[in-house]
Amino acid sequence: MKNKIQKFLQARAEMSRQLLVLETVLFATVIMAVATIQIVNADTTADTNLAQNVTAGSLSITGPSQLNFNDGSIGETTIANITTSDPVRIADTRGNLDGWEVTGFFNTNWLKTGDSNVQMDIGTADLYWYPGNMTVQNNTGNNDGVNKGSNAPFQGITNALTLATSNNSHADNGAGSFNLFNIEFKYSIPIGAEATDYTTDMRLTIA
Repeated sequence: MKNKIQKFLQARAEMSRQLLVLETVLFATVIMAVATIQIVNADTTADTNLAQNVTAGSLSITGPSQLNFNDGSIGETTIANITTSDPVRIADTRGNLDGWEVTGFFNTNWLKTGDSNVQMDIGTADLYWYPGNMTVQNNTGNNDGVNKGSNAPFQGITNALTLATSNNSHADNGAGSFNLFNIEFKYSIPIGAEATDYTTDMRLTIA
């Protein structure tokens, strides 16, 4: 009887040991399977969305604050120059590459300071400018996107001449901002001019 009980207990112990081993193997297998799944599913890249808003700019021009001719006597030719310290500033930040043209003309003849009834004519060949010799300096954009105008006389007042245009054969087509300077003017003082001080206004337009 005693032997049967011992054998029974030994058999139960062996079963318990085998069950423990089986549970241990199953637990390890499950852990390995889960670990393997986690490694397989882990990402090796990450994408981040970036946003950029571009606002519409404008087409604008600013002329020199002052342009002075040197003193001259009757019949002499006087000179003025738009310099690097006070240039014509143009900008095209619209982003559409439509291009532009800058023109200039004089609003009035020369008017005597304090008495606009006394005038000195801007005739058809008295006042020249020389944009073909000017310097184009980019702040942004490409200088090759700007074409210089032609050297020419103003045909009296209100008759516009071209200072510069965008270069539509260039990829930028004048987009950006630029300073224009070394623009020389020459004026031949008429024989009948009164010796006094004169002023006039030049209007520059970009369109």
